Amino acid sequence: MELDNTSVWKCKNIKDVKKALEIVKELIDQHELTKAAKEARHYTVREAATKKLTDQAVLTKIAKNDKDPYVRRAAIEKLTDQALLANIAKNNKQWLAREAAVEKLIDQTEIADIAVNDKQSYVCRTALKKLTDQALIADVARNNGDWMMREIAVEKLTEQTVLADIAKNDEEPFVRRKAVKKLTGQTELADIAQNDDNYIVRYTAVEKFTDLSLLAGIAKNDENHHVRHTAVEKLTDPALLADIAKNDEYPGVRRAAVGKLTDQVLLADIAENDEDSCVRYEANYRLTD
Repeated sequence: MELDNTSVWKCKNIKDVKKALEIVKELIDQHELTKAAKEARHYTVREAATKKLTDQAVLTKIAKNDKDPYVRRAAIEKLTDQALLANIAKNNKQWLAREAAVEKLIDQTEIADIAVNDKQSYVCRTALKKLTDQALIADVARNNGDWMMREIAVEKLTEQTVLADIAKNDEEPFVRRKAVKKLTGQTELADIAQNDDNYIVRYTAVEKFTDLSLLAGIAKNDENHHVRHTAVEKLTDPALLADIAKNDEYPGVRRAAVGKLTDQVLLADIAENDEDSCVRYEANYRLTD
């Protein structure tokens, strides 16, 4: 397709930009695409042309020299040279370019270095999400100063001993909770459910462990009603449920216990006498005669 560089690639108004984009869409000739990628005045035309280029040398020049970050990113996304990508990922001044280069990197050590040391959090997180080496991930999960980075790292961990350590010792509750969600050890879960100082972490642990005797103690004694409620939902002992249904100070916990009762006499008593209308409604609903 013949191109008029002066009238098409040098266009300014939106109508001519759309025309130029339509031309690029139909182009297959690499020489003409290179002209468009280098000469088009509007960045969207250069970007569209760049996305169709295959010449690595041309792409390298665009990645280094184009004035628009989106055009540079389009070029970087087509690069294959790992050394060049690593250089861009570490040294380019524009974070969009660094992030695009990180997406193409393979070397886990290089990726880990960027995850820890880049000054832009988006680049760090992109690098972290590409990590697969469990030792490198564990290092970020334990030692990174940004709790959101630690949380992302925890999501990628599989080693239970590392997860247990983080679940018990990280200073940020959201990180501990993320680790708890991945824990399988009942001993660790029971310890956290009883001893963590954050109720969200405790009830997350309660959701995952099965020891009924420990659950009974938590259902009766935890200071937070969310945690007690979560424990009650796992109980099966009618006497314990009856005690909680009658005596817990929080209506939501009493109602959860009532929802598991079958004793018709007790349900009738609660339906008549509980001070909370929702608890009375639940008891009345469960009455069968």
